Amino acid sequence: MAVASCDDCQTVAIALEGVLVIGEPENFSPTNIALAINTGCTNCETLAAAYQKVVQNDTRVRITGSGRRQIAGIRTDLLALRRSDLDMETIIQRVDDAAARFTAVLETEVVPIGPARGEQPAPSTTVAPASTTTTAPEPTTLAPEPTTTVPTTTVPTTTTAAP
Repeated sequence: MAVASCDDCQTVAIALEGVLVIGEPENFSPTNIALAINTGCTNCETLAAAYQKVVQNDTRVRITGSGRRQIAGIRTDLLALRRSDLDMETIIQRVDDAAARFTAVLETEVVPIGPARGEQPAPSTTVAPASTTTTAPEPTTLAPEPTTTVPTTTVPTTTTAAP
């Protein structure tokens, strides 16, 4: 939420939200809101934009280290807009770009960290050594569980108040 009362100013509120969902819940209604208010202003601009990305998976997930670093970079870029003195159109373009980068992180950097819900972990096996040789278990590679994304609607709002 951003609130301002001034002359010739900008009020900007941006909300980026990633929702990671395990399985198929019966009740699911995430909400993301951005609110920007100019009150008693003359010739001011207001922008409120809320972006939400929902990623579903059959098992617990985590965001990779690379994904966390990318999100930190997105946050830094958005914070830099605070004192940028950019026009509203440029701010909207930069925010849309940041939201697209955030969505890409959630689509490519979310990985499973366990067996699918209801699935038992693979049993561990112990190989007894033979009298003259030792056998190591064959390495296995598990493919990540596919993720499903639920489309969300993004509605940036811009209002310009004249004197």
